Amino acid sequence: MRRSWLRLGALSALAAFVLAPAQPVARAGETKLERRAKEIVREVLATDPAEGTLPGIVVRRGRVLAARNRNDRFTPASIQKLATTAAALMRFGPDHRFATRALAVGARADGSIGRLVLVGGGDPTLASAPFRKRYFIRRDGMTKDERVFPSGSPTVGSIAHRIAAAGITRIRGNLLADDSLFDRERTQDGWKSSYLDRSTGGPYVGLISALVVNQGYANLDQTKIASSPALFAARKLRDALENRGVEVDGRVVYRSAPDGAFEIARATSPPLGEIVGWVNRWSANHPAELLLKGLGATFRGEGSTDAGRRVVKRALRDSRIDIDGYRLEDGSGLSLLDRMTPRMVAGILRWALRSDGPDARALRRSLAVACRPGTLFHRMCETRAEGNLRGKTGLVSGVRAMAGWVRGVDGVRTIYVAIFNRVDDEGALTSTLDLLGRRLARFP
Repeated sequence: MRRSWLRLGALSALAAFVLAPAQPVARAGETKLERRAKEIVREVLATDPAEGTLPGIVVRRGRVLAARNRNDRFTPASIQKLATTAAALMRFGPDHRFATRALAVGARADGSIGRLVLVGGGDPTLASAPFRKRYFIRRDGMTKDERVFPSGSPTVGSIAHRIAAAGITRIRGNLLADDSLFDRERTQDGWKSSYLDRSTGGPYVGLISALVVNQGYANLDQTKIASSPALFAARKLRDALENRGVEVDGRVVYRSAPDGAFEIARATSPPLGEIVGWVNRWSANHPAELLLKGLGATFRGEGSTDAGRRVVKRALRDSRIDIDGYRLEDGSGLSLLDRMTPRMVAGILRWALRSDGPDARALRRSLAVACRPGTLFHRMCETRAEGNLRGKTGLVSGVRAMAGWVRGVDGVRTIYVAIFNRVDDEGALTSTLDLLGRRLARFP
């Protein structure tokens, strides 16, 4: 009889368990941090702008606390710049400077030379004085003591000044434009034609060349691009020379420096650490492309995208960053063929935070800051993220992304990556991405 009652009690308990409403059950060993991180991710993905998109999410503090599709390949948009700039810092070092040189052919005792050659060294910062004043001195929100390039940046006028200071008064022959350091591919695979015109509010990028001035734009308002960047740069130099009383008898022509040419002047870029700050803080496209080809030219002997690609991948591997699934078609992320995994992006950020080398420190400093001048200006202001969160933004057709880190209320940094593909309204996802930043700033 007693066994019957025991059997009946066991059956009743089983029935009660089976029929009870389902309750969320924590995974065995799941920590409070993991549960909270997953709650934040669910809240972010439940927003209306995220509905119907393909999300790639990583939240980590020492280890991954929450993730969605972290090993899948996503179109990264400008998140790609993190890989380009990290590799450039790893290989060149943050103190590296790019040089634009003026070479003379056939110097004479009367102060004239036969020909002048302007040789591009892949400097993305060379500009005319008006362009430099508008775009490289201060940007929106910067104080009078702040500069895009604290070390200063070169102008074609400064090259002309040095040529005149060398005693040159006349160029009897042609002024040659030499951009032979890079190949002659001016765009990248996967770029939309609209990137180069005004059809969708662009142009977003100039043509790629080792000799370029004003980021390849042909006017001060950045509404037109120069069809031949090297010739445009050389013409700007000719004008600057004539303004300083140096006569130029010949034409501006596109040609490599001949044997026997010798240097009479040069202008150097700001240090690479400052250039990377410009690229990431304002998501500048054109300099990222010059950095990519510059890596190929310097470390593979070929100024091409393919050579630069090999250098970037090797540099990241050497720093133990997992690049499985990585496809690199350009330096800026404008290419719709680029692919990165959220896991890889988190790996770059983890390297930047954990390494104490000058390259990692420069990458840390380069990211935009919430509610400060840059791509995060006016975003997450008057929240715990303001002045605290650092991130790299990304936006191309069908893609919206942000990745970086933020200190929580306990003072510990949380790395985050959020890449959304299959997006119908890229602008609407700003609120979703900012929600993630605000929640992580209050983490845990």
